[in-house]
Amino acid sequence: MRSSEAQKRAAAVKKLSIVVGVAGQLVLWQGRLRQQTRLSPVVLTWRLATVIGYKGRISATALGLASVSLGVIHFYTMEIDYKRVLQVRPYAYLPFPLAAIAIGYLVAKTASSA
Repeated sequence: MRSSEAQKRAAAVKKLSIVVGVAGQLVLWQGRLRQQTRLSPVVLTWRLATVIGYKGRISATALGLASVSLGVIHFYTMEIDYKRVLQVRPYAYLPFPLAAIAIGYLVAKTASSA
């Protein structure tokens, strides 16, 4: 493989990571806005949620699942190199089992409330 192809692929993965990170932040802001009674400083997100029609229609569990999943995807795609090898120290693998525990908890919470 040529070097320029690898650089383009790595740049594309980093761009994807940024988009996923922004999506995760929007999900977190949506969850915060659901809990507030007064208008938030993040007016853009509030209006976006209203226009899309999600305001008050997505459960807190779904927002939690989305934010954890998007966060792990962002972490993974930001830290891989052009060979698709995760370039972190061994202790940095901790987010993966912690995310699995969080997702398991949220799924169990949903199953028990249904």
